[in-house]
Amino acid sequence: MNQNKILFYLIFLAACIQSGCSNKLDNYEPPRASLSGAIIDSRTNDTVPMASSIGQGGILNLFQMNYSSTASGAIGSNFLTNGTYKNASIFSGTYKVAPSGPFYADTIIATVNGDTKLDLKVRPWIYVTLKTGNITDTSATFTYSIKSNDAAQQIAQGGAFLNTASVVDVQEFRGVNKGDTRYRKIQPVNGDTTITVVFTGLAPNTTYYIRAGSSTATSSINPQNYYNYSKIYAIKTAGK
Repeated sequence: MNQNKILFYLIFLAACIQSGCSNKLDNYEPPRASLSGAIIDSRTNDTVPMASSIGQGGILNLFQMNYSSTASGAIGSNFLTNGTYKNASIFSGTYKVAPSGPFYADTIIATVNGDTKLDLKVRPWIYVTLKTGNITDTSATFTYSIKSNDAAQQIAQGGAFLNTASVVDVQEFRGVNKGDTRYRKIQPVNGDTTITVVFTGLAPNTTYYIRAGSSTATSSINPQNYYNYSKIYAIKTAGK
């Protein structure tokens, strides 16, 4: 190859790099849209409480639709303890929205354009409520009730959980890192019921966080073993 040809190729390569023709993908804009909202009980219009542990309370799957109206792979967003969600880095476009968790929910088609809000109506499998009782300097008593919201769902167990942090559920409780299960009281149940629980060995003048939960025995509907939960309540033991 003579020097003129070498010079020609070098000039062509430099021009190509400068013009950006080496890779058109480099010019694509990053995802700048977001989708956020809450999981809403279709009967009560209340936000549905979720697990504190990431991934244990359910997930919102987003499938971006292409021009042939089929879907891409799922983009997942975990539900937070308070029943909200947010995916802050997606492309504007049309999505199939498929929530999965301890509830019945429809898959819908939604348009995302910039910062988009979308609350999702669901039907929880089980209702769990909690009432605090006698609080002493070293113990706490409370009562929780569980009630099925669907005859097809067989309630398998109920549980009460206590922690020193506001992150509390079947996998997050006081002593979990030490293998201490005194503050995770789970028991088998059969149908709707009300259970009273006493936690002992607490420190005086200390704030604790408590909640209750329940899961179903219907493995075909709940293979992930999701729990329905009550709200989280803060209590403080007596003492100076």
